[in-house]
Amino acid sequence: MSNALEELMADVIERRVAEGKNEARFNEIYSSVRDGDYSIGRGAEKLGITAEELVRRFDEAGLQLPADKLKL
Repeated sequence: MSNALEELMADVIERRVAEGKNEARFNEIYSSVRDGDYSIGRGAEKLGITAEELVRRFDEAGLQLPADKLKL
């Protein structure tokens, strides 16, 4: 296998691993907010985004939070 192809494959694998970690982190935050361990504000802080952005991302991902958790 050529060196360029090996580098490309390594880059793709590295990117996929990072994406998986980001998705797992998002799901962890979602569960913590849903279960009441974190407020939406705290979950957003953990991800480095605004509370409004976190709610939008939950909606886009099809993840529903109980109404009492939607207080920003």
